Amino acid sequence: MMNKFHFVGIVLILCMNTFSVYAQNAQESQYVCVKQEVVDKVISNLLAKQGDVDPVQKGWGENLLRTAFLNYFTNKASKAIVYDQSAWNELKDELSALNDSIKKRDANIKALQKQLSRENFENQMVQAKQAWEQERNQLVDKYSSVVKIKDATISDLGTRVKTLEQDSIKHEQEINGLKKSVDIAKNVTEQYNQKLQALDDLYKEYKNSQTLEYVKADLAQQTISEYSDYLKIIGIPMPTEQKTQIEFLKSVSNVGVLYQSAINIMNTKYDENAVKKWILSFKSISSNYLPKLNDGQRTVMARIENAMSSLGAANNHFRKSILVYLQEQGQIPDKDTAKEVKDMVQLKVRNYSEGKHIDTKKYNPYHTNLNRILSGILEGIKVMNETDYGTYISKIENTL
Repeated sequence: MMNKFHFVGIVLILCMNTFSVYAQNAQESQYVCVKQEVVDKVISNLLAKQGDVDPVQKGWGENLLRTAFLNYFTNKASKAIVYDQSAWNELKDELSALNDSIKKRDANIKALQKQLSRENFENQMVQAKQAWEQERNQLVDKYSSVVKIKDATISDLGTRVKTLEQDSIKHEQEINGLKKSVDIAKNVTEQYNQKLQALDDLYKEYKNSQTLEYVKADLAQQTISEYSDYLKIIGIPMPTEQKTQIEFLKSVSNVGVLYQSAINIMNTKYDENAVKKWILSFKSISSNYLPKLNDGQRTVMARIENAMSSLGAANNHFRKSILVYLQEQGQIPDKDTAKEVKDMVQLKVRNYSEGKHIDTKKYNPYHTNLNRILSGILEGIKVMNETDYGTYISKIENTL
């Protein structure tokens, strides 16, 4: 069902759209023309368009519409203006005269325009030519300026191109130089790293070793020299860590030289002067180098020093005790005698070695030549006549 206020709005809008107003003049009268049949028809049509409307609302709407029309017709603004016929005719004549006057003036204006056009044509042509020439001259000047700017720009660009080409060549040379420098630096770095790695590897190997048996003094000196000399060449100061490594390697290599020298002395025929010289060398370097070695290496070197210091006494014991005993035998007539001689030799060694080292059947383990002679004696004791026995004793004497 349609809302009442909506319905009223539609009625008012339709009523407002039916208004008309006519022009007025000095001689006028006002009238209102009311056609009741038109009002009834409009109201009927409007109500019919509302569809199924409540009768109360429909009656209220119809009453509202009629009231609206009535208010409109009685309102002053809705009255029409009616002119007198004589006044209307007078206005018509004046309008006709005005139209004729306008037509005459339009004709005069067109004639004057044609005359003015003919008279000013030549002047207009001259002015147009002058304007065209002026514009042309301006364009020529502008073109000339553009050409000059273009030429100057091209010249400047040519100069800049040459400069850029020279700069490019210079930069390329600099780049090539830098590349060579980079290659050199790379090569220097690689060589440095190789020498540093060699130093570090050798340091770790010797530092972790508990013996001096495998220390190669010449390798240590070569590794130290290659690294140190290369640092001087490339102008790099010695790092603290490498200083420590080099100090250790120098110490272990110097001690290693003494170690190997002792091994060689004790592995050959006894040389009293060589032993004394070695002991002096050991005393001269022990305070500087031994403290830098690890515990195992210091222990080994202490044993070597003890073996060198006792080598003369051991050799003397062998000569005065064992060798004299063997010489006194003269010969070995039978197996029982051979066994007795062998047992006596072992007893003499045992009595001498007891308390000095673990294996009492031999001299100090580092007395390799003396122990080798002892082993040969024990193996060589057998039944021998006086001549063979003499040869046997001579061989022993030559090896001591």
